[in-house]
Amino acid sequence: MKTIAIYFSYVKNEFFSPINYILALLVGATIKILQQSPLLTSPVPYIVPLLVQVLSKSAVKFQNRKKDKLMQLPDQRIDPAFLMTENGEILECSGKTHELFVKNNIKNINTFFGHSTDYSIDNLNTKGSYSPVTEKWYSINSSKSNKNNDILMWLTDVTDRKDYDKNLKVIREFNNNVVKTLDNLVINNDIYLRLSRLIFNYHYKSIV
Repeated sequence: MKTIAIYFSYVKNEFFSPINYILALLVGATIKILQQSPLLTSPVPYIVPLLVQVLSKSAVKFQNRKKDKLMQLPDQRIDPAFLMTENGEILECSGKTHELFVKNNIKNINTFFGHSTDYSIDNLNTKGSYSPVTEKWYSINSSKSNKNNDILMWLTDVTDRKDYDKNLKVIREFNNNVVKTLDNLVINNDIYLRLSRLIFNYHYKSIV
């Protein structure tokens, strides 16, 4: 019953669509003219095209309803997703990506990553490229979309991961330095001084 109710909701919407009535009027008038009969002698040539349009459009929309919802996903995505040319020119975007690009006048992906427009997109680091526009790091995923070689690109914010990797590197360097200078550490007994420098220099947070 729920499925039937959903289908009839599409039928209802199509009955309220003015374009269906306009097309039905044009088709009906064409049929009348070809039959060389008066335009208003019978409503059938007008009613049939209207019903065909309403039922066929409703059926198509009902069948593709889940795909239509899926197509709305890029609009809800926080990280940028868009269609571009091989040269990085933005062709199409929507939702939050559109708002971001319009606000910052982004027309080429290279501009988004702080490069000149003639910069080769092949040189972009797919694992992590920095955007001065959002002050975030992004991994880059792409796929050729059609025969025109347009590229579907979607970015993923990896800023937290980059910060984690950076902090991990700092800790490893600190540990290696402690091991290499262990003799001096024993003599000077400055382990707490070194730890305090590590904390203040790299903005570690403590829980009090």
